[in-house]
Amino acid sequence: MSRAVADAAAPGWEGILDSGERILWQGRPDRRIVFGLESVVSGVFGLFFAGFALVWMILAAQAGGFFWAFGLVHFGVGLGIVLGPTLWPAFRRGRTWYTLTDRRAFVATNLPVSGRRLESYPITPDTPISFVDTDPASIHFAHRT
Repeated sequence: MSRAVADAAAPGWEGILDSGERILWQGRPDRRIVFGLESVVSGVFGLFFAGFALVWMILAAQAGGFFWAFGLVHFGVGLGIVLGPTLWPAFRRGRTWYTLTDRRAFVATNLPVSGRRLESYPITPDTPISFVDTDPASIHFAHRT
């Protein structure tokens, strides 16, 4: 989902854009869930981790008492290992916005715990920009280490 923006004084951008800076494009990344090798590998490990914790909790519950509840933390971690690499990137992309001006590229995020953030990257004639023709297409203009 993207749109061209013609008005330089777009609402919400007051005090952020430099004098004369114009917004050329705004859009959002693809929010689909993607299954890759990393999600499969971590998923298998997480299933073993959560499965071991579940078996341990069942055996501890048969002994009586509430000692079995200590396995809940490990079971939760196992589920996090299974679901995290698959669901978190899609969630993060769903809360990310891009804006391109005639001088800078902006990446805005609004995530739990870290809150709202706006990062800007200057675009100059020396900026290495690469276009990756995939579905959806990608443009690389900065590298974060």
